[in-house]
Amino acid sequence: MNQFARNQTATLKQINQFNDDPPAGGEWVIINITFYCDLSSSETCNVGLMNTELTGSMGTIYEKGYVVLNKSFTGEAFGGGQISGEIAFAVNSKDNNFIFIVNDLGKRTFFTAGG
Repeated sequence: MNQFARNQTATLKQINQFNDDPPAGGEWVIINITFYCDLSSSETCNVGLMNTELTGSMGTIYEKGYVVLNKSFTGEAFGGGQISGEIAFAVNSKDNNFIFIVNDLGKRTFFTAGG
């Protein structure tokens, strides 16, 4: 995880005026992330197939938002390569101590996010 930024509603509106507002009592967070493909150089990793989630001290599991970003976290890389991009989540403004989750067919891997 490269960066975790809270209170990003204005940023998302600046990127695309049609991006949704967060629910009442919520805010948008943007995570900049880099994924390293650890397969052999003849195989590929596709991050579009990964299910990403976010949770915090409130225990709510947030799913990624469908908003327009400057550099969405999507793409494919050969083994040894990497993909970087951004993911946005609408979260409760009172939540904190976030953990980023990659959910691969029910097997979750957790990464400290911040906030």
